Amino acid sequence: MLGNKCVKCDCNGNSDKCDPDTGVCIDCVNETSGDKCEKCAKGFYMDPVKHTCEKCLCPDAENSKSSKCEYYKAENQAKGPYVCLDCEQNTVGAYCEECARGFYKSSNLGTCIQCKCGIFSEDCDKKTGVCKCAPNYAGPNCDQCEPGSFGDPGRNVPCTSK
Repeated sequence: MLGNKCVKCDCNGNSDKCDPDTGVCIDCVNETSGDKCEKCAKGFYMDPVKHTCEKCLCPDAENSKSSKCEYYKAENQAKGPYVCLDCEQNTVGAYCEECARGFYKSSNLGTCIQCKCGIFSEDCDKKTGVCKCAPNYAGPNCDQCEPGSFGDPGRNVPCTSK
């Protein structure tokens, strides 16, 4: 009932129940949400070909780094016709599958861990965490001058070559 007359719930086939005063749908099914069950629930995207809500794999079902995605179709997409939004846990990429700059993926943990490279590093290897030192710097944490350079990185004296 809406107002003084009975009106069938308009829930796009995703619920048979709605608030009698407002018409807002209750208990949306098929991974839908919204006042009229008209959009996909968090963590799902609408596949317009199938007309169903499909689960976002950001980057995969067991290891989600984002609960938001949206439909996006492009050639050569690795997983599906969507992109992940607002990647979490220091990840980036269309499917939150890569570690952000300054982080590497631990093979035994599967999480992105911050590189321990110091201020004289440009980044670290995305798989091993080995520091990529800036020119003239060396050492596991880029805190030494490379052979042929001089300075004192420990005292913020830059390494320069002769």
